[in-house]
Amino acid sequence: MKITLKQTLVAIALTGAFGVAQAQTTVPINTPGDLTRDIGTDPTSEFAYTVTHEPSSFNDVFTFNLSTASDTITSAVSLEQPAFGGGFDYAIANGTFGLYSDADGDGLNGTLISSTTFGGNSTSLAVNSVGAGSYYWAISGNATGNLGGIYNFTTNTAPVPEPETYALMLAGLGLLGFVGKRRMRQSSAVNFA
Repeated sequence: MKITLKQTLVAIALTGAFGVAQAQTTVPINTPGDLTRDIGTDPTSEFAYTVTHEPSSFNDVFTFNLSTASDTITSAVSLEQPAFGGGFDYAIANGTFGLYSDADGDGLNGTLISSTTFGGNSTSLAVNSVGAGSYYWAISGNATGNLGGIYNFTTNTAPVPEPETYALMLAGLGLLGFVGKRRMRQSSAVNFA
């Protein structure tokens, strides 16, 4: 059976797609006040956190460590639930979340790296090439619904590939191109012979 380049590329794409697929576990957290939670070293999107607050303002902190330089992407989604008779049972207004470097690892008084807002919508924040060290995500806002506010939070980090990785990938692609061109020459030579 002759395998074409197209079939090979499709197989590689499917392998990559299924290789990165992960099951996600939702961790429900009900808190009357502010939350501080350690999410470990090199967090992945394996866990999503659903946080419920009573009506008031809140300031939540998710601390973590990176063992090597990494790219990170995080999302926060405010879940709004309409109430019977108007308004909302659960809503968040003026939601913000940001990534902070945390030299002493206590989740307080860090240096802001990047931030964005959310509330009534979904938002994500990607920060590339974050160095190894201690960090935290700070999430704040006002739980304005009749019963409070709910948000989903998930974060994922991935190590930044080293230059050697890119060099190997480019060498492999060059080799594939060379082999493909050689095969095309051989097949055209056979057709005209």
